[in-house]
Amino acid sequence: MLSYRDIINKIDQLEESNILICSLELKVFSVLKKKSLSAHQIANITKTKVEGIEVLLRALTSMGALKFNKDLYRNTSITYKYFCESSPDFKRGTVMLKLDGREEYSNLLQTIQKGRDLKKFDDSDDPKFRTLFTYAMHERSDLYAKKIADLVTQNTIGKLIDIGAGSGSYSAAILDKDKNATATLMDRAAAIK
Repeated sequence: MLSYRDIINKIDQLEESNILICSLELKVFSVLKKKSLSAHQIANITKTKVEGIEVLLRALTSMGALKFNKDLYRNTSITYKYFCESSPDFKRGTVMLKLDGREEYSNLLQTIQKGRDLKKFDDSDDPKFRTLFTYAMHERSDLYAKKIADLVTQNTIGKLIDIGAGSGSYSAAILDKDKNATATLMDRAAAIK
């Protein structure tokens, strides 16, 4: 059961989440790359007000998402690696999913009160969204696939049917552990490409 303090802490975390999501929307980490820039420079590039971007940059610095030295802001090794578009390790799918999720959660009250318009999902397959969604699933499975494979392969697998498999990263991790197992991936053709 969540305590009063737990509930307040969860609500407080929303503030930090909004700061991070806002920085992703403005592409602050991508603007910085591996450079050190002033708030004025970042404001010019992001087409924002200096006063506003300064508040955001200070908040990011206090959270440990940016470094600050002599009026210049810089990415940390983590924010550059995973959240800067020019990084080879940029988590493009995860970023898209988190930004998309923000819109979902921002409209949560309205959705609960009035329902959701499902017509926008009828017969639609947005290749750009699907590609980024697949990246996000890969990026997320990197965190869990080995652990799941370790658990699942405690017993002999034999044949595995992976429904909603997408690219099959969980099945691949299982097959790496159990060389005698086989897997059949099942998903929409567009998702398996």
